Parts: sequence; structure tokens; C-alpha cells
Amino acid sequence: MDEGLPAQRVVVGGLDRTDAAAAGAPLEIARRGAFVALDHVGSGNGAHITDSERAAVVRELVEAGHGDRILLSSTAIGVAKGQPDCDVPFSYVLSTFVPLLTTKGLGDADVQRILVDNPRGLLSVR
Repeated sequence: MDEGLPAQRVVVGGLDRTDAAAAGAPLEIARRGAFVALDHVGSGNGAHITDSERAAVVRELVEAGHGDRILLSSTAIGVAKGQPDCDVPFSYVLSTFVPLLTTKGLGDADVQRILVDNPRGLLSVR
């Protein structure tokens, strides 16, 4: 990278937007070594892919050997001027999305890596 920052210290967010997913951006970003942030889990408002599609992206990344590049989060907007409410419970990723991932064939080790190991690796001081 031009800034001298190694790719493995970079997070590219919003890759679960409909346009980004359709263009294959999550896989391309992971191939380049950066973290892929699917950060609208629970949102499927047209601007973002559905959770089922999001789970398929996660599976595709894991199958391509990029399970160590995935970050997951959700968006909860109570009130934001000009934005629709997004009432996603804080527990949604664990209580709803992880079970969906397991139906797509991901195992406990994959979930552990995505939810615990990846954020820890990114946020570790080096």
C-alpha cells in the first residue's frame, strides 16, 4: 500500500452492500490481504444483501482460504436524521446469524476464528 501500512492491518467496511457484493469485492479485498468487514448483519434493506446472501459470502471466503480475513458486526440505528430505524438487537450476530452460518456448513472452529481470533489479531498491538 502507498501509505506503507501492511494490508493485514487494513479493514474495508461495507462489503455487504449490494453493489460491493455483486462486484465480488469481498473476495478481491481478502485476496489482497485486508480484512473484509460485513458490518450490516441483520440489515437487508435493499442497499445491503440479505443475511442468507451474507452467509454465502462468508462461506465463499472460508472455502477460498480467507477465513482469517472476515469481520462481522451489525448496525443498530435508533434515531439518525434522514436514515430509517434499524432495530437489530445487540445479540443478533450470535443469536441469529451464527446459527445461519452453521446451516451453511461452517463449524465451531470457523465461528471462533471469525468472532474471536480475527478481531483479536487485528486489534493486537504489534
